Amino acid sequence: MKHLLMAATCVCASVAAQAELTLQEIHTASKDVLVAYFKSTVVDANEVNTTNLPAWKLNGQPVTAINKFVTEADACEHHIYLQVPTLVNGTTYTLETPHGQKSFVFDERSTFCESIKSNQSGYSALSKVRYANFAIWLGDGGNRKIAGDLPGYTVFKMATGATVTQGTLQAIGEDASSGDYVYRIDLSAVPEGGPYRISVKGYGCSYPIGVGGDFSRRLGYVAFRSLYHRNCLGLSRA
Repeated sequence: MKHLLMAATCVCASVAAQAELTLQEIHTASKDVLVAYFKSTVVDANEVNTTNLPAWKLNGQPVTAINKFVTEADACEHHIYLQVPTLVNGTTYTLETPHGQKSFVFDERSTFCESIKSNQSGYSALSKVRYANFAIWLGDGGNRKIAGDLPGYTVFKMATGATVTQGTLQAIGEDASSGDYVYRIDLSAVPEGGPYRISVKGYGCSYPIGVGGDFSRRLGYVAFRSLYHRNCLGLSRA
């Protein structure tokens, strides 16, 4: 009985530890919007306290607005959008929240920007037309246009940091299906290979991308894997 009680205590402690709300990462959505990314095993859209505005500070200064987007699954994910002063590349910041704090260096070549939408499975080397999109979306704060001149972007090789192409975002306009105001990043000059990252000046960078068979064959894997899970769940049966 004593061993059973000890085992039960360990299980309860483990569940409690896993259920703890944690600040996982800090992303950007714009040059003046940080994203505090939290995860929790508690499915509660209001678990992150966004009503106490003064409790959210960047380098000791309160943020001026908060928006959020929450996905509720086995692990609840909270994207908290924080209006802050314009970020300066290479600067160290400390973000204080009601649920802990985290220090980070804003680097437009390594800080992930959620507004850069790229094909993470891979781009075909046979295609002469390749794009990524850029669209600022702040959860319940909706979309946002870029104020002022459009920023430049650079595509660089992750292994060496060498630039492979660069340009300026091109405004496409509002997309009726998503509600986003879309800007386009031309990747047609990116050579076969990778992995690469897209860096938008003042905003941050994308997830890794690649061009060619070593990357695009993952498209087939992802498609067939989804069919496998669909069949396992019995979703193919009427």
